[in-house]
Amino acid sequence: MLIYPDDRILVAIMNNKKDWQRVLDEGWYRIPVKHAPKGTPDFDYIAFYQTK
Repeated sequence: MLIYPDDRILVAIMNNKKDWQRVLDEGWYRIPVKHAPKGTPDFDYIAFYQTK
């Protein structure tokens, strides 16, 4: 996979085991509206940062 300087990457902070299990099992992630940056649907990649 090549990532280019113009690519937009959304970094999602994962601090909920149920959310992470949903990503693994179902292949999707919810973005709480109140925390979503403007233009959220307009990104090329999503990265997950897991907290303790």
